[in-house]
Amino acid sequence: MLKNLIYLLKIAATAILIWFLLSKIDLPRFFSEMRNVDIDSFLLAVLLSGIGWWINSLRWGALLEIFNVKIKSPRLFLYNLVGIFYGIVLPGGKITGDLVRAYQIARDHRGECEMKNQIFLLSFIDVGMGLLGYVIFAGIFFIIRHPSINYLGSSSFIIGAVLLLMAVLGLGFIFSNLFDFLIKIFVKIPLASLRKFLVFVLSVLITCRKRKYQLLKSLSLSLIGVLSGAAALYVISEALGLGVGFWTIVFFNSLVIILITIPITIAGIGLREGGLIYLLVQTGLASERAAALSFLNLFMIMALASLGGLWEFYYHFLKRRGKTRITTRIDTGTTHIGIFSLAYIPFVGGAELAVKEITDRLLQHRFTCFTHRFNREWPRQEKIGNVEVVRVGQSAKCQVPSAKNYYGHFWQKALYVFRAWRAAEKLHKQQPFDAIWAMMAAYGGLAALLFKLRHPRVPMLLTLQEGDSEGHILRRVGIFYPLWRLIFKKADYIQTISNYLADFARRHGARCPIEVVPNGVDIKSYENTKKYESTKKEKIIITTSRLVHKNGIDTLIRAAAELKALTSNSKFTIQILGGGPEEENLKKLAIDLKIQDQVEFLGHVDPERIPDYLAKADIFVRPSRSEGLGSSFLEAMAAGLPIIGTPVGGIPDFLKEGETGFFCRVDDPVDLAEKIKLLLTDADLRQKISQAGRALVVKNYSWDIIAGKMNKIFTRLCAF
Repeated sequence: MLKNLIYLLKIAATAILIWFLLSKIDLPRFFSEMRNVDIDSFLLAVLLSGIGWWINSLRWGALLEIFNVKIKSPRLFLYNLVGIFYGIVLPGGKITGDLVRAYQIARDHRGECEMKNQIFLLSFIDVGMGLLGYVIFAGIFFIIRHPSINYLGSSSFIIGAVLLLMAVLGLGFIFSNLFDFLIKIFVKIPLASLRKFLVFVLSVLITCRKRKYQLLKSLSLSLIGVLSGAAALYVISEALGLGVGFWTIVFFNSLVIILITIPITIAGIGLREGGLIYLLVQTGLASERAAALSFLNLFMIMALASLGGLWEFYYHFLKRRGKTRITTRIDTGTTHIGIFSLAYIPFVGGAELAVKEITDRLLQHRFTCFTHRFNREWPRQEKIGNVEVVRVGQSAKCQVPSAKNYYGHFWQKALYVFRAWRAAEKLHKQQPFDAIWAMMAAYGGLAALLFKLRHPRVPMLLTLQEGDSEGHILRRVGIFYPLWRLIFKKADYIQTISNYLADFARRHGARCPIEVVPNGVDIKSYENTKKYESTKKEKIIITTSRLVHKNGIDTLIRAAAELKALTSNSKFTIQILGGGPEEENLKKLAIDLKIQDQVEFLGHVDPERIPDYLAKADIFVRPSRSEGLGSSFLEAMAAGLPIIGTPVGGIPDFLKEGETGFFCRVDDPVDLAEKIKLLLTDADLRQKISQAGRALVVKNYSWDIIAGKMNKIFTRLCAF
């Protein structure tokens, strides 16, 4: 949590610095100056910067040779680029990048634990050697009284003294034992872990000093790398026509690199640019021209970081995909299936309920579900039924059903994708998955996709439970459509809860077998519910629904107003079970239509209490604008209620006009009111439709039947 907080603060500091810099310059002129740089000059500068990093790789290789670790320079160069990439995108900044490149060396070298520790420490010695090169160059400028130091004004003496002191300390610490007494003092600290670490540091330094040639070679390469990096800046400076001398560029760049060792922004972004702009302005340059050079330098760094990111993608998702992993399987006689679902119990939606009902009946399989931790009070890991639940991330508090961010903020869901994937990777090494199961082509699907790309031989089942309209889904996907479509293309088997969603999958790239297995109903929960005989003439029209636009509850309320006018002598009540972001608007609508006495908002109701409410009702209505299937309809049919719905999504799979219910037109409250009146005034019709609807649910939609179909899918999938 603390690391994430620090990372967010660094992002904020970076954004504020960049905003501050851009707010102080004339942006049109700034962009005009940047356009003056031709592409050839920029590419030459990137090449020179890359050469500088190649030289830095040789420097690192010289240090690794001290411990007889010999790795070819192209490989070290790639590790350096990967280090730049992770230094920008991960919490911890440059330190994290250095740790990542050291880890990759240790991984490829496959040495013993102590050798790995030495490699990690050498990575930081390498960073220190690189920084020492900049310090030495800057110090030399002060010693020879180069004209560039005059740009620092009255503070030049203090800066020069500090740099020279840093140079002396750095050279003394690396090349002699003059300052070892400091470590020996700290060794006496009564903390065993710290003492052990400092003794290890001292032993590595002593080993390095015995190979002074390698140290001198490393320092020499560091100095050459300084010149190569400055040459890249100089090329852009000349392309901009700034007229700043090469050695002035060397001096300014050295000061800026030393400055960004202060870890207050992401990879020094913002701090580097601000420092360089300040120094260039002291030479008499306009701030817009100085900013153009500074930000083009940033783009060069980003270009190199992008190469590191592309290499990581290639290494993890393409190069390693064909390799066989040696893992330790726990032989339990059952198949192990990993589930990726953004939400899970105690959240209760159609998808979450389906997973629990199915897995509780399939004891021949082991399930592990990777879900988001919406409440910090929820345990990170627990067993719920037949599912081992692993929760990743956390939120400050549990969302309430009426909240717009019921399923978390966007950034929480985006982070869930990567956290769930990494958690699954970690568990897969210990307890390999026989198959993975993605709940919906959304965040859970993306997490499963990342796992599938890494492990193409592990079959992937995609379940579609989407209830939003196709247009709404595509608007949310936006520019990420190619990535989203890949979820369908990479699935080995797709299970949908309706024929509508099966067609939806085919339209968006599905090439694997598709089977329709709907959600079910716990028939036993409705077997003992006795239909209440109302002692009043008042009829109850009920809906169980999350209060969102797609469920059309506003149409139901408007229909209630129409019904009131059509049946002035008939008493009725609309019971609305559920919460959501539209609740306040719907209550206001009922007041505006003067039917607040006929509409009851009962809020969130626990699933186990819903059968009691249905048993007291007379008609179930949900005028949906879109629907994946409509489990609430099936529950109402199981309770013996006639239903009214719209011909959208998966509803036509079970609602047959005049047989198991009635259709009303979408967004047509008048038509809905007429269908409700028809059922209210004809008891025989209500009974006929109720009996037919319940018979259909008992025959086709029992959870026992659904679980049996899912078991066949899992068995077939694990045999791939």
